[in-house]
Amino acid sequence: MSANVVPEPGSVIALLSLGAMGLGVTFFRRRRNNA
Repeated sequence: MSANVVPEPGSVIALLSLGAMGLGVTFFRRRRNNA
Protein backbone atom coordinates (compact mmCIF):
# COMPACT_ATOMS: atom_id res chain seq x y z
CA MET A 1 0.00 0.00 0.00
CA SER A 2 1.27 3.48 -0.83
CA ALA A 3 1.10 6.48 1.50
CA ASN A 4 -0.84 8.41 -1.15
CA VAL A 5 -3.96 6.26 -0.72
CA VAL A 6 -6.67 8.10 1.24
CA PRO A 7 -8.18 5.94 4.05
CA GLU A 8 -11.92 5.33 4.16
CA PRO A 9 -13.98 8.06 5.91
CA GLY A 10 -15.49 5.46 8.26
CA SER A 11 -12.10 4.37 9.60
CA VAL A 12 -10.99 7.99 10.02
CA ILE A 13 -14.15 8.88 11.96
CA ALA A 14 -13.75 5.77 14.11
CA LEU A 15 -10.12 6.63 14.91
CA LEU A 16 -11.02 10.25 15.71
CA SER A 17 -13.92 9.23 17.96
CA LEU A 18 -11.74 6.68 19.78
CA GLY A 19 -9.00 9.26 20.29
CA ALA A 20 -11.49 11.84 21.58
CA MET A 21 -13.01 9.29 23.96
CA GLY A 22 -9.55 8.33 25.27
CA LEU A 23 -8.60 11.97 25.86
CA GLY A 24 -11.92 12.69 27.58
CA VAL A 25 -11.60 9.67 29.87
CA THR A 26 -8.01 10.49 30.86
CA PHE A 27 -8.90 14.16 31.46
CA PHE A 28 -11.94 13.18 33.57
CA ARG A 29 -9.90 10.71 35.62
CA ARG A 30 -7.14 13.27 36.20
CA ARG A 31 -9.68 15.87 37.38
CA ARG A 32 -11.30 13.34 39.74
CA ASN A 33 -7.92 12.24 41.12
CA ASN A 34 -6.74 15.83 41.65
CA ALA A 35 -9.98 16.92 43.31
